[in-house]
Amino acid sequence: LLRPILSRASCAAVWCFIHSLDFILNQPRQTHKSTWCTMILEYMFLFEYQNVEIPMMHIRQDRCLQSAEMLRDYITSLPSYMNPWSKQNKLPGTKSLEYKEHHTSITILSQADSEVKAKDKMRGFTVFGAMLEEWEYIPYNAAVLEGALPAIISGREIAKERGIRTCVMLLSTPGDLETETGRSAQKKIDMTPEFSESLYDFTEAELKDFFEGKTQKDEDGQEQQITMLYIEFNYIQCRKDEKWLRMQYNE
Repeated sequence: LLRPILSRASCAAVWCFIHSLDFILNQPRQTHKSTWCTMILEYMFLFEYQNVEIPMMHIRQDRCLQSAEMLRDYITSLPSYMNPWSKQNKLPGTKSLEYKEHHTSITILSQADSEVKAKDKMRGFTVFGAMLEEWEYIPYNAAVLEGALPAIISGREIAKERGIRTCVMLLSTPGDLETETGRSAQKKIDMTPEFSESLYDFTEAELKDFFEGKTQKDEDGQEQQITMLYIEFNYIQCRKDEKWLRMQYNE
């Protein structure tokens, strides 16, 4: 398996999870953003949650199933006492990843072909954790997130009572502003507070004050507290160089 490099971007993502903050992670391709977010998802699945469904979504369902397969590979590479399937004769399918003893499962979401269907993608869930990959390219991405907001708020409230973490992860390479999906993603980014490494020094009280007054409207027009940060690091900050950049353009 790949040995991921801890960059400033992945460190920020892990910090957000530790503090129950949702995040948008904008990072160049081939800089381990999916790897690190999958490892965060792995921790959620194995150690953080019980009686929970964790949604995963990608541009296409086949890409989402590849991500689920990567999650399964990460889990099966762990020592047997951490692997819930170590005593099974057959591994679970990528559409049916489940930790039966904890009643926790991964739900694969397909893309929607209309705005109405997009809003229904996460209705009925109580969202504690989720991973949406290349979300800036997912059709009707704004509708997906708008429809998911009540489920995310509900999950956050229950998590506080249970003393567990929540984290919705939206990760992507930079979107295309010439497309509707890219423009709608940019609107979401523009309304999201930007991550700063100075936040590492904040106390919990200071962090709460940081988000004070930062709200967004839900589908009913009601103001809701924002609990998300926008993380962006360029290729140099992700420990890459000009030679690496040229190779990306040549591929």
